[in-house]
Amino acid sequence: MRGAAVLLLAIAAWAADEVVVSDTEVEGDEGLTYRFVREGDFYVRGSVRIPATHVATLRRLALDAAGDPKTLPEELGVTPARLEEMESYILEAAVHGLEDYVPAELPEGLEHLVSFEAVVKAARETFIDPDTDTHDTELLIKLPGDPPITLRTASESPWKQPWHVRAGDAEERTVVSIELSKAAALFVDGRGPSGSCLDGARYWRDDFWRDYAVWGERVGGPLVEHHAKALCSDLAGSEEALRRLRVTGATIGNVNQQPLSLQVDLDCAGGGLVDSLRWWNVFDKLEPGYDWEDLVQALDAAEQAAQRLPFLQAWKAASPGRRVSIDVVGRTGHAETNVRDFVEPAWDHSGLEGKPEFELTLHSGRAEWSSVWFSTTATGALLVKADATFPDAKGVNFHAKTPEYAVVTPDGKVERRKLR
Repeated sequence: MRGAAVLLLAIAAWAADEVVVSDTEVEGDEGLTYRFVREGDFYVRGSVRIPATHVATLRRLALDAAGDPKTLPEELGVTPARLEEMESYILEAAVHGLEDYVPAELPEGLEHLVSFEAVVKAARETFIDPDTDTHDTELLIKLPGDPPITLRTASESPWKQPWHVRAGDAEERTVVSIELSKAAALFVDGRGPSGSCLDGARYWRDDFWRDYAVWGERVGGPLVEHHAKALCSDLAGSEEALRRLRVTGATIGNVNQQPLSLQVDLDCAGGGLVDSLRWWNVFDKLEPGYDWEDLVQALDAAEQAAQRLPFLQAWKAASPGRRVSIDVVGRTGHAETNVRDFVEPAWDHSGLEGKPEFELTLHSGRAEWSSVWFSTTATGALLVKADATFPDAKGVNFHAKTPEYAVVTPDGKVERRKLR
């Protein structure tokens, strides 16, 4: 209904000597729709009086504006000299939140991350924000005259680029023009959702160089990974462990709701049940709290306990596309943060001995997987999630609202059960 009302207002004003502004949220009722009415040489809305000559200027800017520029506008101030002055701020922004764990400096070989070409690319991608389904606001300005002109932007970047311009019945053009944003700003109420974006001067002067949203992934990601891999090499036992394990990725952070950790992705050299693993080496103050010997011991404990369950190796051998992974947190053979609610009720109901110690994820396809829990003492295992490779348990996904699970005997017999 709100959209229909805006459209009716716009149609009514189309032939009138009025400027109609709609500054709204795409979803929701918040936003502003208002008009400036011609009174003599001014367009008036309450106490705001804008010269009619300014409407003529805005029309001219809209009609003359060019498309996507090949070079950055000088107003952004992105120059080699400015980069040299602000490089340290880029590095600080890139590791924001991890400054106690990752040095804000460029290691040898990563200088390209803040080359002038890389910074220009980042600036361009920040300056021009193409329309996407993720945008939350839309600014629409209808200008009187012959032909009537509609200006539209859903951009949320500083200076709100690009604009979409329609003159009369002509096809809509996409243009990039800071001058157009400056001129349009006089008609936009600062209380609306677009007011803060129309003037990008401060952002490009200061905030761009300190914006984690710009530099966190582009620069911070590679910096964190580089430092994380260096930490991996420095941990005790690395030489022996890395004969049987290969690091495929590393980062530092609170990944998957785990404590702050050095999180490492690894492939196993082969020969065992487990093909890959993720290791959360939880920090103790400012250093990783565990070493490679801790991980190897946890992996060996899981492999040895799994030997008591021959169905696991049989499941893996049944198809060449199947693989097995494990998560290890410190020395713990799983990464479930709420075992009490999501695993133990089924385990206790099942009658399996001891407590759940290890979780293996059995991958049968890109999106298909099963979750098997077992221990060093239990005869059998627990399926809390099962895909089609376990026909008698297919669809099991244990949860308080879906309290079904399955017990698997060492030889692979599956019994589906339900908490009562």
